[in-house]
Amino acid sequence: MGASHTGLAIIALLGLVACSGDGDGTGEGKDSNTVTDDTGGGGGGGNTWAVSGEGYAWFVDGTEGNSVLHLELAQTRAPKDGEAYYGWVSKGGQDPIPTGEIQVSGEELIFEGELGINAVAEGYDTFDAWATTNGGTAQEGTHLWTGQVDPVIYGVVQNLLVASPNTPDGLGSLRSLEAYIDQIRTEIQANASGTDIDALQILSEKVSNGINGAEEDENDNGQIDKFGFQFGILNTGGYIDLILSDINDASHEVDPTDPIKEFGNNAYDCTQLIEDKAKAAASDSGTASVTGAAESAVTQLLSADENLGYARDGQDGDDEGTDIDPLTEGTLSCSIFYISEMMRMRVLTP
Repeated sequence: MGASHTGLAIIALLGLVACSGDGDGTGEGKDSNTVTDDTGGGGGGGNTWAVSGEGYAWFVDGTEGNSVLHLELAQTRAPKDGEAYYGWVSKGGQDPIPTGEIQVSGEELIFEGELGINAVAEGYDTFDAWATTNGGTAQEGTHLWTGQVDPVIYGVVQNLLVASPNTPDGLGSLRSLEAYIDQIRTEIQANASGTDIDALQILSEKVSNGINGAEEDENDNGQIDKFGFQFGILNTGGYIDLILSDINDASHEVDPTDPIKEFGNNAYDCTQLIEDKAKAAASDSGTASVTGAAESAVTQLLSADENLGYARDGQDGDDEGTDIDPLTEGTLSCSIFYISEMMRMRVLTP
């Protein structure tokens, strides 16, 4: 799969700002925000050139295991003659990874560069760019732009998309929920058939308890039937609780007027759509657990499976028969997209 601005297979990285730097880089370059001589013309518009530009950077989907840095800046200038601009992403204690040459021809810049790594999962959180004559072999020359993910937001988004101490498998809560739904659906699809009403009621009770995070003897057979992997979606401390709590934590870190606040609100709304579909599946399986007709139990279980599929993958609500739009019809994918949007990096001159 090629690089896609809107794709959601891998997570996209976006973030807020820490824009500071001492400008030393890794080589013997210079940092300057002041006008410098440029007798060769280039981006100076005459005999002057100065560091300029501001905007945002984030990661979008590339092929599997590969993030693409997306950079959008305004008020940029083309480089001096003989120089070019090169970007790098980095994280503490690791060598930076080059993004390639960033070509600038006017005051508006849109750039994408493949990295060959999953930048979110591997913890890359800083972007820098340099004007240099070295062909991008090292961070040296003039430090152009810098941006860093807000560490609190970064930590919260890691809990949602990468790793969390609060999920049974250690995955980020959204990814863990995705896997949990898959486990329940696998059980339904493998066993929701036949005429053995007792077996169908037991399966239905397991599904209902698995979704609700409950321990109810719904079929009144004297035992509580549940999956060994049970964690719960709708219960207190279950997946929906975890996800919404983390979204709130990230949202509270930004000013109410910041556009990132809207991304958090959108992610919250998408997660509530997940909850709605899970509630429908819980109702289906609860009904199946007490019905006395095998055919009815199978029908209700298959309906629960369908609603869990909607919770995971979204629903073609406009009935166009086309692909699900992740932003208008999506559920988990919609939440993942907007959570990534919250990590947009503010990029400024150092």
